[in-house]
Amino acid sequence: MSKKDIRITFYNLTDEQKKRVLYYRKRKAMNDELLKKMVNIVESKVKKYKSDFYIHDMEVIQEIQGEPFIWVVREKGTHLIHLYYDGFDDQGNWEQIPYFKCILELFHDIMAIFLVENGKIGKIPIQEALKILDIYGYSHFCVVV
Repeated sequence: MSKKDIRITFYNLTDEQKKRVLYYRKRKAMNDELLKKMVNIVESKVKKYKSDFYIHDMEVIQEIQGEPFIWVVREKGTHLIHLYYDGFDDQGNWEQIPYFKCILELFHDIMAIFLVENGKIGKIPIQEALKILDIYGYSHFCVVV
């Protein structure tokens, strides 16, 4: 199974195949200090949908290669908000701020929010996450040429 399609094909696997993929990805993550810390958080806090981290977040983390992100850990899954994301809605608004606010509004099982930057992970309160998103969102409009 290629890495590019795992986020799609994972859900078509049998339960036994899914268990093997998750086991392999967990073991692979233990070779990286940051991912190892994240695995420990997932294993201690996330009760359902650990595949959010092992399948989706790990792929994005690999793609963004050390760029900063906010990581939301819930009892039933995780969310990754890439701070260098360059997506905008039809009105020209940076998409990550409404995405984060939507997570806060829809999910009431948030266990922790983390800032992952420069290879380090630190727990942050919601207000700090919102400030960070405002700073990164503003920077998308202030490009120095």
